[in-house]
Amino acid sequence: QNLRSSRFDFLMRALARTESETAIPPLLAVVNSGRQPYVALAIQQLANLHTLGGAQAAIEPILKTLSGSPSPETLLTAATALSVLAPKGHPQVTESLRGLLLTHDGEVGWSIALALARLGSSAGKSTLLDLMDRKYLESGPWYRQVDAAGNVQSHPLPTERVKALMIAAMDAAANLDDTDLWSMIDRLKSDASPAVKGKAMELTGRRTRPTGSGGNG
Repeated sequence: QNLRSSRFDFLMRALARTESETAIPPLLAVVNSGRQPYVALAIQQLANLHTLGGAQAAIEPILKTLSGSPSPETLLTAATALSVLAPKGHPQVTESLRGLLLTHDGEVGWSIALALARLGSSAGKSTLLDLMDRKYLESGPWYRQVDAAGNVQSHPLPTERVKALMIAAMDAAANLDDTDLWSMIDRLKSDASPAVKGKAMELTGRRTRPTGSGGNG
């Protein structure tokens, strides 16, 4: 079974690496089938093909997946995929993600908030502010691991993960014309991490238009 699963995973990855329109229908078929644990990987590979014209055909099937009871992994992957597959302001995608944000926290909620911002919605603003707050990220046992016996163990986030989340949050927040978010980005120009500081300086330097008082809902 594991060997068969590994081969199937390899085939899906190989399909996406062709970067061809012909890879899209078989990957969509996997998403539509609902077959676990393959759905998340198929969605991920479709996201990798987002520059192809036919890739937007994946939006509707992914939304249908979200309307069921997807696993946290599928939810996380789907939110990220939709943020690159859907055009900014896509009403169905935005509405679906906003609904999911109300019922999910942790890594899944973070991914949803990042996706919403990339799509031009500030619905996840409070989460974005948390993700740009080093003290918040370092204070909680946000990192969860499941051992062989199925026990969930929580640990502080690794330093690299904190840095990656802060940079991703800044990149996503930069899509919004929101005073609070930009003030937070501006403050991060003095962060302890050179990478975080550099990203904050890059984004504020690139921004030429004045901030507004809020984002799109």
